[in-house]
Amino acid sequence: MDYEREKPQVALLWSHPSMLVSWCESSWDEPEPDERPGTDSYGSYFRSALNFRQHLNELQLDYIYLAPEQVTGADLARKYPLLYLPFTVAASPDLVDRLVAYVEAGGVLLGDLRCLRTDEHGKPWGEPSALRRLFGVERVGEVVNYGKTKVAFTALAEGLGLSGHEIELYGREALQTVGATALAQHATGEPALLVQKRTSGATIYLNFLLPEYDLVTRKLVRQITALAGVRRDVYAENPAGDRPPRCYERNTFRRGDITVHAFIRDHRRCADTDPVRFVLGQSAEVYDMREGRYVGKTDRVEATVAPGDTSVYACLPYRVTDLRVTVPGRLGMGEDLVITAQVVSDAGVPGDHVLHVELVNPRGEPEWHYTQ
Repeated sequence: MDYEREKPQVALLWSHPSMLVSWCESSWDEPEPDERPGTDSYGSYFRSALNFRQHLNELQLDYIYLAPEQVTGADLARKYPLLYLPFTVAASPDLVDRLVAYVEAGGVLLGDLRCLRTDEHGKPWGEPSALRRLFGVERVGEVVNYGKTKVAFTALAEGLGLSGHEIELYGREALQTVGATALAQHATGEPALLVQKRTSGATIYLNFLLPEYDLVTRKLVRQITALAGVRRDVYAENPAGDRPPRCYERNTFRRGDITVHAFIRDHRRCADTDPVRFVLGQSAEVYDMREGRYVGKTDRVEATVAPGDTSVYACLPYRVTDLRVTVPGRLGMGEDLVITAQVVSDAGVPGDHVLHVELVNPRGEPEWHYTQ
């Protein structure tokens, strides 16, 4: 039985030319990239995408990768209202034109450090630069610093801004605004967060690399997704109302009126077993599938999930009141065993359910080859 996975609203560009240009710019000489904080271009190419994906996971938002050839079509901005260019150093003129069309159609385009420095062959852009066309920003020279920097958020625009916050990050370039508005600055004076409203969409430029995790950048990514209209109806929260719970990746599946939410705890990035509350988006008859129990009619569930474990909840528009099974009283040797089963609900016709059937021999032992 197939369930349809919820379609992501956030897309990341997969840019192979950017990986090649990053390798050429890097001083690293091993095939496996150095992905430690402060690494140069080759390691930053991989860290940029990874850290953004982890920020989305922390918000229980899903994502999909797009190849450059897939950045096309009048409905792209509707399908993926937020498109991120992770350390996308290189892009062809044709791709840049399609990115402009995406933004003009209402999409929100997000770029970060070293974005659009060269074309797909590694040749630096002439005038007007792709960075200026898309983000309203211009480079001042070619020097890039991948080391530590302090960023102070000072302004608010388009629903973005974290005024009063200061955070230690990595990476910066000398930039000047040519249409964009700076909402944050590095301690050394360079603009750090820039936003430009376009006809229908917007562009956002991060003149730094996102960290693996930080409460401030988590809030920033949430603001960016909200600006793009990415809904966040299902999420994890702290029952105590303190710091948000860590490392819960969500996957949602649907079949008819039945919705299944799975929350996976990433064991690589957490060690706690603190209580968590899952907000499920709307009230339903909720069942804990892993524990095999009825939770109740609710729109939220509290649980404790250990690192590496998973909680799975089925949300039904009805409550299951009975399971009626018909089995023959006697069966002769070699005859087929025909079983009928019916799920009974308290309202309407039930949806599609999965039953686990075991055949037990006279010794009380399940015959595994008959298990279905």
